[in-house]
Amino acid sequence: MKNESDVYRRLQKHLDELPVGYPATESGVELRILRQLFTPEEAEVALSLSAVPETARKIRQRQPGRTEEELERMLDHLVEKGAIFGGRMLARGGAKRYSRAPLVIGMYEAQVDRLTKELQQDFEQYAREGFAGALLGAKTKQMRTVPVNARFVPDRLSAVTTTRGRWSRRERAPGRPGTASAARARTSSASPAGRHPRGASA
Repeated sequence: MKNESDVYRRLQKHLDELPVGYPATESGVELRILRQLFTPEEAEVALSLSAVPETARKIRQRQPGRTEEELERMLDHLVEKGAIFGGRMLARGGAKRYSRAPLVIGMYEAQVDRLTKELQQDFEQYAREGFAGALLGAKTKQMRTVPVNARFVPDRLSAVTTTRGRWSRRERAPGRPGTASAARARTSSASPAGRHPRGASA
């Protein structure tokens, strides 16, 4: 096995390939975080993980020095530590599968019941020195609205018009027949039965 600092640097580069990267910093705080989540041996195993969930049998092809049973035990332990995704949560056809996890949303959130003062301080420093830029500047956003077999209907429509060179904004209910908005629009614009608005002629 190569020296300890080298395996963590290789793991940092491996995680940096994810859509939300794991960039290097001048202080090396990102390596301190990895040391708190992985032993050197576990870091070597994590280097064999893909972003796509795979079975221990397939991962073992990249870890020839281990038996499938030994590898699965290590992977299950990493899942329990919140260092990777997988186990029964990603099982398919009865076979457990495993994948690398990003720092957010992933490894950091999984530490909710075991978060230490040191890890929290390192995480906050890392956010300032590089990770916030990777998280917020990613081309493919981690969280976004994706409507599926649905559409959004606004409660009110807004239009900007000009009157004698002045800009003004007016709002109106969409008023589509058969909708609650249309019913509210008709109710609010109608006068009480048998009466006329003040100042109007019969």
